[in-house]
Amino acid sequence: MTQPINPNDLLAEAQEVINNGGFFLEDYSETMWSLRNAGWSFRKIAEWMTNKDIECTHNQVYYVLSKDTTLQQDAEELDVDFRDEEIEANTH
Repeated sequence: MTQPINPNDLLAEAQEVINNGGFFLEDYSETMWSLRNAGWSFRKIAEWMTNKDIECTHNQVYYVLSKDTTLQQDAEELDVDFRDEEIEANTH
């Protein structure tokens, strides 16, 4: 029977898996938002990033974007501003 892995070794291995070559997925949130705002699906973003050697799933992309409230609020504010300008342009 084999011995279970040392807890510290397992933690180090988990952190290596989580940390994509020195970067966390959250570090790519602006890139993800840019692609998402261009109409890309979570799956397409995940596939594109994986092709760039940043392995992730569509669920991880969704999770990163859903918890990144500052960028989400910025995007919403931009949409509001654009709609306000569009309304003003149509009323003159």
